[in-house]
Amino acid sequence: MRSVINLLSAAALCLGLTQSAAWAGPFVNGAFANFDGWTGAVLATATGASSTVDPPTGPQFTLIGGGFAKLANNDSYDQVSLFQSFDLDPSAQTLSFDYQWALTAGDPQPSDFVQALLWLANFSDHIDLFPQPPFDTSAPTGAGTATTGIGAFAGQSVLLEFLLQDGDVVAQDWFAIGNIAITGAAVPLPPTLMLLLPGLGLLARRADWHRAGRPLATL
Repeated sequence: MRSVINLLSAAALCLGLTQSAAWAGPFVNGAFANFDGWTGAVLATATGASSTVDPPTGPQFTLIGGGFAKLANNDSYDQVSLFQSFDLDPSAQTLSFDYQWALTAGDPQPSDFVQALLWLANFSDHIDLFPQPPFDTSAPTGAGTATTGIGAFAGQSVLLEFLLQDGDVVAQDWFAIGNIAITGAAVPLPPTLMLLLPGLGLLARRADWHRAGRPLATL
């Protein structure tokens, strides 16, 4: 499995995003009506310095419709990421998203690749949202839907990160993600309510027949 690139751990720690106040409220804007709730980060090719970017103002981030946001690198920035910090619902079980990408180089190294991770707030652990296998995240192209179990982090403060990495010094790569959804566990009905449901249905039918003027004995 490809080594995890942890751009955000350095950038976020320096900018104070790991403070508890940064993780407040549920996940928002998974269909990218705009970039509300999201922050961008870029790594300068020449200096290796990382910095955060307000996505609407950076040419590396665009909305492409259909619920998607697109990340693209260029000659100045070879690593681009988009992330959101939030409190994961205690009932959360899976995270799914649609994806597309196009890269200019594949394995062997150096290669371009994409990455999708769910981090704990302190960056002590993560869940790979493109688990390998089956995903080859350095393939020239990719498209589909990824669904991964995240129940191990339920009820905790987390950071969701999508990252595009250039490895062949041909910065014409892009990575689009969208329609992100977090699904919770189904809540079973209490056994006593299950026993009552048939009776409630019968009462409803009797009421309908009574309003229609039909004899109840015909039920």
